[in-house]
Amino acid sequence: MKITMFANYADPQIVPFCRTVSRLTGDQFTLAVTEAFPLDLLAYGYPDTNREPYVRQLFAASNMHAEAAELIKKSDALIYAHCPKEYFDLCVSSSKPVFRFSQHLYRDGNLSRISRKVKLSNYVRHTLFTNGKPVYLMCIGTYTAQDYSLTDSYTGRMFEFGEFPERTEVDPEALIESRSSEMPVILWANEFTDVTHPEVFLDLAERLKGEKVRLIMAGGGVRFEETKRSALLREVNIEFVKPKNRQEMNELLAKASVFVMSSDYREGWGNLLNQAMNHACVPVVSTGVGSNKLIDHDVCGLLYENGNTEDLYAKVKGLLSDAEHARMLSMHAYEAIRDEWNGEIAGERFVALAEALGNGLPSPFESGLCAPARIVTQKERIESACPVIKKTDSLPKMDMSQKRIMIVEPFGGLGNRLRGLDYALYLKKELHLSDQEFFWLDDRNCGCRMEDILDTSLPHKNFPFPKHSIQENLDQKNVLGAAVSAADNLIYRALRKKYDPITIDDSDYYCRSEEMLAALNEKLDQGTVYFRVCNNPLKTRDYSWLAFSKEVHALADQVRRKYPDYISVHIRRTDHKLCIFESPTYVFFDFMQGILEKKPDQMIYLASDDEEVLQMAQAQFGANLVPHIEGELDRTTKKGIQTAAAEFLILAGSKKIYGSSSSSFSIEPSLYGKVPLEMLTVYNYQDAISQF
Repeated sequence: MKITMFANYADPQIVPFCRTVSRLTGDQFTLAVTEAFPLDLLAYGYPDTNREPYVRQLFAASNMHAEAAELIKKSDALIYAHCPKEYFDLCVSSSKPVFRFSQHLYRDGNLSRISRKVKLSNYVRHTLFTNGKPVYLMCIGTYTAQDYSLTDSYTGRMFEFGEFPERTEVDPEALIESRSSEMPVILWANEFTDVTHPEVFLDLAERLKGEKVRLIMAGGGVRFEETKRSALLREVNIEFVKPKNRQEMNELLAKASVFVMSSDYREGWGNLLNQAMNHACVPVVSTGVGSNKLIDHDVCGLLYENGNTEDLYAKVKGLLSDAEHARMLSMHAYEAIRDEWNGEIAGERFVALAEALGNGLPSPFESGLCAPARIVTQKERIESACPVIKKTDSLPKMDMSQKRIMIVEPFGGLGNRLRGLDYALYLKKELHLSDQEFFWLDDRNCGCRMEDILDTSLPHKNFPFPKHSIQENLDQKNVLGAAVSAADNLIYRALRKKYDPITIDDSDYYCRSEEMLAALNEKLDQGTVYFRVCNNPLKTRDYSWLAFSKEVHALADQVRRKYPDYISVHIRRTDHKLCIFESPTYVFFDFMQGILEKKPDQMIYLASDDEEVLQMAQAQFGANLVPHIEGELDRTTKKGIQTAAAEFLILAGSKKIYGSSSSSFSIEPSLYGKVPLEMLTVYNYQDAISQF
């Protein structure tokens, strides 16, 4: 089989692959290059691989296109790598099998922000232009297949691939053994740029203060000096090195026990990861890096969620505390490169794939290189390898350079806050946020800390807010209380002002979710958004994240364990004017009277925020009321909100909820527990009785 590959130059990352293909095809392989070998690579110690025997230097020809056309004419199969797009057009127009090598198509990691114009352009180029032709996509990056699938490009014609720098021969066991007698070395090596996020390693260094480790950052680039200055200001002990050549980089890799790669989605591959694994380092890699497909999580390395420095710290800390596990990962990292992810294996598998497809057969491989590519989303990659990290006392540091960060303030009562939290978590996925934090007001509407009612790993900060207004305190001649209220109000206003004019209140877009999404998306591009939320425009909920505290479950179990078969009635009073108007108290009392006449043994759990309503119901229906839990109704206290949360669970565990019009505390337990809900109003309560 005669194969011609087009590339800008004989990149060291493809040379091992090219040599293998040339050998297997009996020297019937040509690498046609369109430019000279880069001088910076020569200065770094790479040989001029444009002089390899299989290379044809198109840039030296008098007519490059004519030379390329002649090579295409004589070939059985074609490969298009990185070079001007007209060579791809020439290849496709030949109607011969064409293999396109590609990294990610969309690099910012936020697929929701891709313009229609860009999608249309890619649809024309990669779908219409290649439709019905033997054009195949070799997916280099982890998310390459996902990106092209957005325009239905190369459907059924995508295969797993990568990049394969030349391997350095090492003795992995000797390397690992030599490191065991020394202080562990954690190495970050890359170009210092906005894409590679060196500041993430500084965050890690701060968290590792006091640990007996040696931290090294190696490379060059526009942010090298800036990062050195930041390290001095933050008083973190990091050695900064500028390797002059490949040999010096290999020496650093030989010393490193752990290799950190913190790049975001703009890093199309990242070949230093291949080299680190070849040197039996344990790789700890961001899910944004294109080459993270090399990592079988917790088998030959570890993944952490892109931008999540707490996750990164947890992974590194775990390695430092478990030397045996780290040793296993080191060996498996080396074996992954030796046994699969290298140019020799890639060349062998590619030739087998090209021959099979040329004969009308499917890929001979079910998994690994040259097997059909699986569409992997960022969400899947994160969730499969990066469990949510438990919060610490302080807020986790955020990667501000991503500029897709949201501070969320759920407000209102408990029902409003829970549905607001659910919508905010939906937005994190929908808007591809790099970070999200929650600002929990301990105020008169919900007088507790988040952890008092929720067993949650959501990163949050509690803010104690006045339970009484300045005027209410003055009316009670509580001057100190008024002063505290005033101070807290000023602090809260200062916090809000920090994010003006990029604060969004969901009530401004109530029931207009598309407009709100558009507004949020626009504001997120400007910086961190402060989002106040108490509504949820979605028709369904994903309450899989919702877990209540042990104290709340203990209160709820007073009912759930003793009374497995009950209906629930929720009568919302106090300050909810619409509930009181559309669902007056007599409606519920008439309803309970009516259904008990039809079914005298029916047990009812009555939830209400009004003590007088509870007392009246007890006097009239006491024998049929499930005993109220031992709590309190004052929602400004911790115990009062824990009581409300327990009643949320009780309502959610009933056979059916009969609720108050428009009350979130009637709606959300129904959605959480997936139980029927009927709002009792002056218009329908008699029908509800007859249908019971």
